[in-house]
Amino acid sequence: MPTPTAIPPAASPGHGPRPATRAVPALLAVALQAVFYLPRVPSPAGAGQIPGLDKLVHIALFGFLVWALARFLAPVRRFPVGWVVIGAIVHAIVVELIQGALLPDRAASPGDLAADAVGIAAGLGAWAWERRVRARAGASEADAAAGGGGVRG
Repeated sequence: MPTPTAIPPAASPGHGPRPATRAVPALLAVALQAVFYLPRVPSPAGAGQIPGLDKLVHIALFGFLVWALARFLAPVRRFPVGWVVIGAIVHAIVVELIQGALLPDRAASPGDLAADAVGIAAGLGAWAWERRVRARAGASEADAAAGGGGVRG
C-alpha cells in the first residue's frame, strides 16, 4: 500500500518564506517603533506642513508591525495572530501614555490612537490576504504535482 505523499512545505497553506526571511521584516518593524519613544521626532524641512503626514506614519508603522510580526509568529496557525493584534493595541496605548506623561515635546493624541488602529487593521488584512494567496498557490502546486493540472474537460 503506497504511503500518502506529504505536500512540501513551500506548497502547504500558510508556509512561505523561511523563518530567517520572515525575521528580518519583523526585527525592522520592531526597531522602527523606537521613533514613538524619541523626545522629538526629526523631520525634514517642511514635513510638518503636510497635513495628515503624522497619521500616515502611524498607519504605516503599525500596519508594517502587525503584518511582519503576524507573518513571523503565525506562519502555520501555531501562534494565534490575535495576540499580535492585542500586543499592538497595548503598544499603541502605552506609546500615547508615555508621550503624554514623560516626553515634554510630545503629546498624547486620540487621533494617533485612531491612526494606529487603522494601521493594525491594515496590517492584519495584509497578512490574511498574503496567507490566502500562498494557500491558493500551494493548492495549485499540489494539484499540478498530483497530475491534476487544474483543467477539466
